[in-house]
Amino acid sequence: MKPLQAVGLGMVWVALTTQGTAVDWFPDPVGWAIALLALPGLRRVPGLAPQWPVLAALGAIALVASAAVWFPAGDAFVEEEPAIGWAVNVPGLAFLALLCHVLAAAARTSTEDAHGASAAAWLQMCEGLLIAVVVAPVLVFGAGWDALGPWAASGAQLALLVTILQCFIYASRPWAGPPPLEEHVG
Repeated sequence: MKPLQAVGLGMVWVALTTQGTAVDWFPDPVGWAIALLALPGLRRVPGLAPQWPVLAALGAIALVASAAVWFPAGDAFVEEEPAIGWAVNVPGLAFLALLCHVLAAAARTSTEDAHGASAAAWLQMCEGLLIAVVVAPVLVFGAGWDALGPWAASGAQLALLVTILQCFIYASRPWAGPPPLEEHVG
């Protein structure tokens, strides 16, 4: 499995949930662990090296935060305080936004991919959507724009879906970090 595919798989796990049951059978920490295990494979993405420690730290914080709210007591607290639920998701959203940012830059500067500019545009759009999802709850909870709440929630779901799709679509691109062919031969 290519590293970007593994990140996408981790995010699929994060997106899955079991509603109406006492236990979420798709715990988000498992998804974040999958994504974090894939990160070393992404070190070949051009421009990721300086951002790699930040990306790893954001992923680790997302894992710990999601573990804290996976337990019934944490989940109940988040249900009572939606602003806390938003705050718990900020590291994960920042992780995805930074990943999209780095991948867009790599796609834009790639000389091996004729469609790099198109991929960069899609990744930048996703980055912008993720940033909007991070900022929107400030307006909902802080400024009292309650009507924006459902739109922000829908935007968050859309941003996660588009990011997952991009991880799978672009995983084989030369700028997305797959190992060089020489490592597979011999």
